[in-house]
Amino acid sequence: MKYRVIITDDVYQALSDILEYYRTAPYFSTGERRVKKLLKMMNSLDEMPDRFPLMTGEPWKSMGFRHVTVEEHTLFYTIDENEMTVTVNTLLHARSDFEKRLGGIK
Repeated sequence: MKYRVIITDDVYQALSDILEYYRTAPYFSTGERRVKKLLKMMNSLDEMPDRFPLMTGEPWKSMGFRHVTVEEHTLFYTIDENEMTVTVNTLLHARSDFEKRLGGIK
């Protein structure tokens, strides 16, 4: 079964920030490549979105948050089986303090 993938405005902003970061460096193609990989991963969540693990910490585990790391970034998402949707809620640099940064996710 195919799920509909929803990407939040916060995630689109994070993708834009990645491009902007690399735009100021001589590595713009690196930024483009990373964003393309992240988008490819997000779009692949339309099939078997539960293939990546639930978060182990609370309250995120109880809320059904899953995560997957792509290069230096981690995507956080939830699955709604009733609506057949996957919502990509947050995109963080892999070295971020997840617990602190995830405090505001919805």
